[in-house]
Amino acid sequence: HNNLYRATYLFAPLPSPSPSPPDLLVSSCDSSTIYILNNVANATISGCRDCTVVVGAIRGLARIVDCERCELIFAANRIVMTNSLETSVYCYTPTNPLWIGDNRSCKFAPFNVSYPGLPAQLVEAKLAVPNPNNPAVLSYHPNKYNLATDVEKSSTMNPPPPSPSTGEIAFSAPTTVSPADFNFYSLPVPFAAEQDTQAADTQLASPHPHPH
Repeated sequence: HNNLYRATYLFAPLPSPSPSPPDLLVSSCDSSTIYILNNVANATISGCRDCTVVVGAIRGLARIVDCERCELIFAANRIVMTNSLETSVYCYTPTNPLWIGDNRSCKFAPFNVSYPGLPAQLVEAKLAVPNPNNPAVLSYHPNKYNLATDVEKSSTMNPPPPSPSTGEIAFSAPTTVSPADFNFYSLPVPFAAEQDTQAADTQLASPHPHPH
């Protein structure tokens, strides 16, 4: 999905998750909304401006590179953000997100969407495990969205960046969206009154981390 401009793209949920999902690349899009409501192997979102991108379950790595003023929503086993500006990531991840390079005014928050089929996609991506006594009930690792690690600062004693000149946005460490500003994201797909969808709502989309 490359070079979209003022467009909306919807790939609605499949009846069941793919056992061999493809990689996803969203690149150089501007002022667009992209919904990939399915499981993928890995995802790269690169060079996008003023976009909203929603992805279901990412089995491997989600890479965010050179994005500006974007809202990104997904569940992924690993997350790396590089050189991005004023971008918010609403995510579920069992590992610490990694923060590399010159990221400025970016924030992390809990995963905030749900739709029919998402729980099965999370299981396929190994982001959730069915209860052996009741497969409709899923178990999740704690969401580490709020434990983003600045790789360069934690690995080397780098001096702080110089003060910005007029009009620049200062370098900032990873921060989180405040609970007061947290909202669910409404998707353009019909909601079915399914128990698994409600369970995903309850366990993944909460502004506060909780034990599992």
